[in-house]
Parts: sequence; structure tokens; C-alpha cells
Amino acid sequence: MIFLLSGSSPNFHHETGLEMDDAFLLKSGKSQRIFGYRMNLDFDRKIFSKTEPFDMKKILKLVKGKEVGMDFANESAKFCSEISKSAKKVVDIGEDCLTKRSFKTEEEIALLKASSKKAKSIINNIDVKKGMAEIEIANALKKEVIDQGLGLSFEPIVATGANSSYPHSVPTNKKVGSFVMIDFGVKYRHYCSDMTEVIFLDRKSKEFELYGRIKEAFGSVFDGLRGCETGNDIHLAYLRAFKRLGLPTMPHGIGHGVGLEVHEYPRLKKGSKDRTRGTVFTLEPAIYLRNRFGLRFEREILVKKSGKAEVI
Repeated sequence: MIFLLSGSSPNFHHETGLEMDDAFLLKSGKSQRIFGYRMNLDFDRKIFSKTEPFDMKKILKLVKGKEVGMDFANESAKFCSEISKSAKKVVDIGEDCLTKRSFKTEEEIALLKASSKKAKSIINNIDVKKGMAEIEIANALKKEVIDQGLGLSFEPIVATGANSSYPHSVPTNKKVGSFVMIDFGVKYRHYCSDMTEVIFLDRKSKEFELYGRIKEAFGSVFDGLRGCETGNDIHLAYLRAFKRLGLPTMPHGIGHGVGLEVHEYPRLKKGSKDRTRGTVFTLEPAIYLRNRFGLRFEREILVKKSGKAEVI
């Protein structure tokens, strides 16, 4: 099979280690060729000297009569259609790419740890005060990301009061009261981080007491990870922990894989057969009381091949 991946896809970077947006990888066995658009060819050749000029006729000739694997989610329907006119068969390899990317190398783990460390540092250095607007805090986070030459994993979620009862609310002009929930992550050398912290300005509140139970749920699931082999196992561990602590189940899963994308495999949900050893994922226990408040504690977890887990 021939694999054809575009530079706009994280799969391209995972396969090549190169930063080339307007390029294509054609891979057959151990042989690989990279094509770039003529407009940007000189620049592309600074990154990869053997970059060939993109020529659709040449591509069609190379795939003629062959089975071609493409990531349908990251390619245009038009491009896939053009390739299918010449190829014997075009198949979607998106699932295979995500599974392959879920198992992290030591180099990837180091980058994920660095990304997580930078995100934590930025949150810890934001001076949150009562009366600040959610949008003001979100802008302060984004300014720090720019100042440090990083990227955002996703638009920051900053929520206080009733706004925090929605898992993915958008920062508004609402003023911070007794607490604010911040869901935030950065991209460092392509690798994402994702963490949620609740900053309390009043530790005598009912919310602060309940937050302790959320953290206890996190610890319970984390302690049971060595006995978990699949995403479904972790899902069941979450249900057991929440039942024991008297917490209502969440409108989202207990977590998700993290890597070149902020949401990737392994999937931690009912029925998931995704293997979890050798992967990095989040655990994010939470409670949402509609129109009142929400609380979430989220950290990234590395599960080594041995089954030993650590917070990164």
C-alpha cells in the first residue's frame, strides 16, 4: 500500500518530523518522497532538501493501479476523489494513524512533559483577583503564550459562578466571585498540554469543600490505573470512584489522549478497547450543577509500558 499524507495533518509531522504545511508525503514501504507546491518550494527545500515540486499528473501516475491509504479526516474530498480516479482503491487510514500516534516515544514524552510544565507555570503566574472579568484572565493567559513563543492547544476556558456549570463555556465579561475555573493548554514544538485548575478566592465556600471530593476521585482513578489495560477499564474505574464518593456521573468522559492534538487516542469511554500502556492521557473528574456552578480537576497522565503511572 502507498500512504499519501498532507502537511496540514499531524500525521505528516508524526511520520516525517518535518514542519511543512503545504507539502505531501508519499510513502511506500521504507521509501518516502515529499512534494511541495512550487510557490513555496525554495523554502520547503530549506527544511527538506529533496522536496520535489508537486505535480498532480506525476502523483496520479505514481498511485496508478495501487491501493492508497489516506487520512480522510485531514484531506479534502476533492483531493481524495482525484486520487481515487487513478488508484486501484483508496482506503481511510485515519484510525490506524491515531492508534499508532497514541503510543508515545521517549522523545514525545519529553516534549509532552515540557508542554505540561509550561502550561502549569503560566496558570500559576496569572494573578487572579476578585472582580476580574473572565475574558481579562483569558487574554492574560494568551498574552503569556505569545510572549513565550508558544501556541495554544485550544482557546482557554475561563469560567466563574454559573458559567462554570457548562463544561466548555466561553469567557465573558462576568466578574470572578469566590472561584474561577481555568481549562488551559499550550503547544510546545507541536505537542499539546491540557489541564484544568480551579482557583479559589474564598476557601470557606461549599465549592471548596466539594472540590476536595473531586480531587479524591482523581486520586482513586489514578491509583487504579495499574490494573487498567483499556480505555473501558479506566471508564469503569471512574464510575466506581464516583459511586463510592456519591458524585453524579459527568456529561463527558473521564479523560482523553493527548499528543500532537489535544484530543486523540486512547479513548477513555464505555466499550473502548484502546490500549493505555505507553500512552499519555488526561484524567478530568468534574461536577456540574446546572445554573449554579461546576468544578473540574484535570491533569495529564503517563502510563508506562510497565503499567506504572505518573502525573506529568
